[in-house]
Amino acid sequence: MCVPCKDSCLSCENTISTCTACDTFGQYRYFFHDDCIEECVPEISVLVDDQCIECDSTCKTCAELTDMCMTCESHMRFDPKRFTCT
Repeated sequence: MCVPCKDSCLSCENTISTCTACDTFGQYRYFFHDDCIEECVPEISVLVDDQCIECDSTCKTCAELTDMCMTCESHMRFDPKRFTCT
């Protein structure tokens, strides 16, 4: 039995809310964690080819690039010249 995906998904798999593709011309155009959203979640993801990609695991927050850290997890040290966490 076929059931339509939720409105924000262009296509889905397994459940109506597990998106596999987004309508790149629609309101919810960006793919993030099996969902289609209006915009990337600020500071924890960046837009890359119509997908919101999470910041690198060494970053707490990032900007522009996934590995351009803006802040670090509490156990890491921030390098402001290289925008990295070590």
